[in-house]
Amino acid sequence: MVESTADVAKVIAAEETKDTEVPECVMNETVRGFEPTLEEIFIVMPSGEYQRMLFHGHELREREQKHMVDFREWLVERKLTLPDGYDDADMLVLRFL
Repeated sequence: MVESTADVAKVIAAEETKDTEVPECVMNETVRGFEPTLEEIFIVMPSGEYQRMLFHGHELREREQKHMVDFREWLVERKLTLPDGYDDADMLVLRFL
């Protein structure tokens, strides 16, 4: 039984696994060549508002860029910081905006 997150095994960093062979049944040419449609990237409400579902490898829309700028300013104003890995190339922070 896991009593706290401290008891959970360390997640292996991506650079430690970069030379690991991925089976062809998991990562093949079909998967590598997949290009999602707009309907797969966004859920659009009848009001025109939208929620992004896919983040990696896609440019942010102007509204999303503004949200990021505003959020970073909000953090600075309050002398807050995000944990390492949230506001980097992987942009995990986008899941919360």
